[in-house]
Amino acid sequence: MSYQTQNRPEYPTVPEEETEQTAASAGTAKTQKSDTLRILAVILVSVLCFSAGVFLRTRTNDPFRMTAEPGRLPLSEYVLRDCDTGEPVQGYRVEGFSDTYTFTFSLNHYETSRGIGIGSSWNDFVEAYGDIYVYEAESGSTLIHPDEPMTVQEFHDTYVTTGEMDPAVSELKITFMTGTDGKHLYYTDGDMLRAKNNYEHMPGLFKPVLEEEERPSRFWMNFSFVPEDGGTLDFIYSGSYPEY
Repeated sequence: MSYQTQNRPEYPTVPEEETEQTAASAGTAKTQKSDTLRILAVILVSVLCFSAGVFLRTRTNDPFRMTAEPGRLPLSEYVLRDCDTGEPVQGYRVEGFSDTYTFTFSLNHYETSRGIGIGSSWNDFVEAYGDIYVYEAESGSTLIHPDEPMTVQEFHDTYVTTGEMDPAVSELKITFMTGTDGKHLYYTDGDMLRAKNNYEHMPGLFKPVLEEEERPSRFWMNFSFVPEDGGTLDFIYSGSYPEY
């Protein structure tokens, strides 16, 4: 038996220089793909960490549970309550700090958490809030916005006993204020301005997520005393509004 030998076909050879270029191109593409994946991974981790932070902050940072500095009211004390049940008045809301969450006037069955309500005397008020700093006081054409902290008791000793602002003579309004951005409590105009600036300079990408939680807002409580019976509480207002 005889076999016929066939010559194998010759395949074209790739120049060594082209082989090196192809390998280099493949290496570059692989590096670029790796860099892209790395960037995407960093972005994904950042988003997840940010989302987790917002979730945890939302669950743990309840401004209505925060403890205020000495001489300041916590947000929980800006809530007026029913005298009989002690429950917050109807319409009380906490989900949106910018919303006016409660207000009342000339309603005898509403009072503050310290037992001050319509008909309370000035002396009752001083006894209940003597250790709290006054944000603003107004009587007639006189408006006082203390540059330095002044408690209700100090205000009484300085202005009421001297007759300069006496609720037994003319209407006297006392205002308390506490601000928040969802993370901290603030008590002065300067602090609120800084909180507002921080919010305004927040990256626009994050604002839609943080708007409800970190939108700076002020909470107010205003007491109005009239001369009847030597100074009687006639009006209480408690509410909030956004700081922008």
